[in-house]
Order: sequence, then structure tokens, then C-alpha cells
Amino acid sequence: MTFQEAVFEIQNRPIMPEREPSLEPIQSALNALSLKYPSDLKKVILIAGTNGKGTVAKTLSHFIHKSGKRIGLYTSPHLVSICERIQINGESVSEFNFSKCYSEIKSLAIQFELSHFEILTLMAAHTFLSGSIVEPTEYAIFEVGMGGTWDATNALPHKTSVITKLGFDHEHLLGRDIVSIAKNKFGIIQDEAQVFSFEYDSDVEHIIECEYKYKTHSWIRVPSVKTEIQKGMPPQYAFYYEGRKYHSPLIGERAVENISLAMRIAESFDIKINQKTLDGLNWPGRMSELKISGFCCPVYLSGDHNIQGIESLVSILKDFEYKKVYFLLGIGIKKNANEIFEALLRVKNSQILLTTASFMGRKKEEYGDCIEKALGYREMPTLGLEFLKDKVEPNDLVVVSGSLYLVGDVLSYFNSGGRGL
Repeated sequence: MTFQEAVFEIQNRPIMPEREPSLEPIQSALNALSLKYPSDLKKVILIAGTNGKGTVAKTLSHFIHKSGKRIGLYTSPHLVSICERIQINGESVSEFNFSKCYSEIKSLAIQFELSHFEILTLMAAHTFLSGSIVEPTEYAIFEVGMGGTWDATNALPHKTSVITKLGFDHEHLLGRDIVSIAKNKFGIIQDEAQVFSFEYDSDVEHIIECEYKYKTHSWIRVPSVKTEIQKGMPPQYAFYYEGRKYHSPLIGERAVENISLAMRIAESFDIKINQKTLDGLNWPGRMSELKISGFCCPVYLSGDHNIQGIESLVSILKDFEYKKVYFLLGIGIKKNANEIFEALLRVKNSQILLTTASFMGRKKEEYGDCIEKALGYREMPTLGLEFLKDKVEPNDLVVVSGSLYLVGDVLSYFNSGGRGL
């Protein structure tokens, strides 16, 4: 089977299971594989949350790899290639190994009628833990796709659970209030697990004390760290962790918080972190700069797709020094467009050009009143960038945001040989 054939078959499976929520199908498929789990199941790590779970997963994977350990990382969604979702030691699996893995689990995917995400979860576990595709990893990190309780990753036995910042997203599935959302995400906590999280508001903390803490080996809440910000283009961030000063390779106070959470988890495995360990950490599409020939000002990619992420982006932009900021904004069809649009419109000296992401993207007629307030609309993101290229001045700033799929569209264009706009 070729890589293209494997991708075609996976992408033609339903995104969500077409049945009542249940882990039984994916558990049955996992049980049918000869997986070699680590003897210490604390080395199988699940990371849930509303925002920041991908950053924590990527950062922790980076720390473990830098310590000389073999680490598997499963994240979603991908930006350019589906192979990005399954990584070994910071590198995406090859197209050959991806298609080989799918060939080996295909019969199980058919037998148990697995969805798109369930298939990829099964493939990640098979890649990391079977020894059939590559040498088994010593650690395996799985980023939860949605929620926690019924997410396919939760079928894996694991003894380290991580919950990042909580907020409102996918309310139609997870609940309309923060306690309901928290309960769903806390559903990844298995008996005698070690749990890491941030500190939450009193309602959520009460749920932790009453319903979850008794199950755990330990629950470590990581407080906010002290951050020093040097404004500029780009701003520089330093933070103090246990009395020592570090410089963040990622932009924003949210990045600093997520790094500090990953550091605390790494310490539980006796992995020591220093500045050299942090250097080289890179997480594309999360307020990362994209160099585009012909642009006279910086262009940043920030795949924030819900109001909590957008509000965090707004906070970051206060640290940038610019004359005007132009947003190329593509909001997902299931997101609150007015809420996201108005939050960005309130940013100092901002203008918004609307566009459409290739997957789950909102079309022009679906933006409603936002169209009247926007600088304009371009269906193709590259045409939007071309428009902005001729409009910006050297002291301006361009930010592509609203969807990780939109960020992926832009990266795909340039990675595939797309040149000047």
C-alpha cells in the first residue's frame, strides 16, 4: 500500500465515531495488538485541556529526548503532513513507516469500525509500542483529541495524566459550563496515577477534592511563574522557575506557563532542565514567525481557534511594538465568529482581512456582520497575504490566526515550493 492510498483511506473514515460514546472498539483493537507497554506506566502520558495541551506535549517530548531517552509523541491536528501526528524523538515518522503501520492495523480498523482519530491513535500506539514499525519507545506521550473521558487516547493504560488550562470549546459535546467540561477532561485520570495541572477556580478545585483526588497517587498543581518581558519585535520572555532564570524560546506568557508545567512533569522522571535543554524548542504555528520573500514586515502564524486562545493572543500582542497589526483571519464553521472577530478588532491599530481555511473553514456568506467591519475577504489565504503584502509598512505586523488548519494551509503553500506572493 502506498502512502497516498493509506492517507486516502484514513481521511475517508468519519472524523467522529458514528455510535454512542464508547472506548470499547478502540480498546478491543489495542488488545489485539502485541504492544510492549513500559514496565512503569507512568511513562505513558496523556495530556488533556482546552488550550496549551499541544505545547505541553511538544515541550515535554523535547525535554525527554534531550535527556537521551527514546520518546514517542502523538498530537493533532497536523499542519502540513499527516505524518506530523506521530513523531519519534522529535521527528515525524516517514511516509514509508506510516503506510506500513496502516497496512498492519487496517484489518482491525475495519473489524471494529474505527473513526479517523481512532485509527490514528491505534497507529501511534502500534508505532511506539509494538516494535513492528520501529524500535519501541521508552516513553509515549498522547495528546488528547477532544475532552477526555471518551477520547480514543483514554483507552491506553497510563499512569501520568496532565490537564492544561480549561475553557469553553466543543460545548455541544463536553458541556455548557466549566465544571462539566472539567469533569470530561479529568476523565483521563486512572487509579493511582500521578496528575499535573494548573491551579483552577474554586468550583473546579472543589470537584477535584471531592471526586478525583482520592483516585490519584499524587496531584501536583503548578502555579503561574514570574515572567519578565522585554517588549519589541519580537518581544523576549524570561521566567523564574524554582529560583533560576530561564529564557523562553517560545513567544508569550502562555508559552512560559506551558513550559513550566512541562518542566515539572519532566522532574517527576528525574529529568533535569537547564537553558541548554530549552534551546532548540520549536512549535510551528503557535505564534511562530514565517519568513516570506517580499514582505517588509514580520508575519506570524498563531493557530488560535477559540476565544480563550484569541484572548491569549491579544495579551501577547501588547508586548509587540508595531504601528499597525493586520490579521488574516479564518474562523472555523463551528466557532463563534462574532466573539473572535470583535476581540481582535479591539486590538490597538488593528484591521482584519477574512479568509477561509480548507478544512471546516467559514465561507464568505457565513461571516455575517463581520464582513461589513472587515478590511475585506479573500477566499484563498495566499491571496489574502498577497493583498496584505502590498498594504503593510516596515513597522507593521501581520498575524495569521483563527484556525490551525488555516495555518497549515499557509505552511503547505510555502513548503510545497510556493514562492513570492
